[in-house]
Amino acid sequence: MAGRSSTSCASGTPRHVTAIERDPVIVRLAQRWFGLGDMPGLELLCAEAAVAVATLRRARRRFDFIMEDCTYDETAERSVPLAVSLAPLVSRRGALVVNRHRRPHAGQTAAALAPYFTQVHLRRVRREADNILVCATSPT
Repeated sequence: MAGRSSTSCASGTPRHVTAIERDPVIVRLAQRWFGLGDMPGLELLCAEAAVAVATLRRARRRFDFIMEDCTYDETAERSVPLAVSLAPLVSRRGALVVNRHRRPHAGQTAAALAPYFTQVHLRRVRREADNILVCATSPT
């Protein structure tokens, strides 16, 4: 899961990027192999998604763009609450994109996000793919 901080510049280039990964080995590999340790403005949080989101909410952090992919193939009981917990982190002009399996809980995720956003759309990635992007914009 990654988010672009709401302190980005007008050109669309992010000043700050926050990424959440639960596995410290993956964080170390990303830092070493992809040079992410030297990337200015990158914040890597090593925690379970729900724990990191709760911490970011308590800190009143806001993001222009949030992409959630960590509960792609989970049950609706597990994936929908995480998506809803992200809603307060989206800045006024921001967007939340949630990657879900095309099973019915993509629709459940969209319905659960509807009270928090003016616009919620489902986008199939491609015909032969099983994933659907739930795109939520214009927080209420």
